[in-house]
Amino acid sequence: MAEVDPTGTGAKLGLTSWAVGGYMVCSSTLLVGNKYAVQRVKAPAFILWSQLFGTTVAVKAAHAVRAIENLDALEWSKVLSFMPVALIFVATIFLNMKSLEC
Repeated sequence: MAEVDPTGTGAKLGLTSWAVGGYMVCSSTLLVGNKYAVQRVKAPAFILWSQLFGTTVAVKAAHAVRAIENLDALEWSKVLSFMPVALIFVATIFLNMKSLEC
């Protein structure tokens, strides 16, 4: 008779493994895609802007068709408090794109 895992640890481990594996596949695919884009377009800032703009449009569209139920409006107090984090994030991605130019 098979043992039952009452804690659900096995299920959590399986889900975590799939999440980690999916992240690895997405990350490596984006790296290759960005390398190709930077080699073809030669404008990493434009590529980064396009990706961020496209993400914004996709999230707003998903909210419009109710695929995302809760989408908070921008509040300037929150925007200002997260601005340093956002700038560091964008700078990191931009420098990564610049490193792909070589």
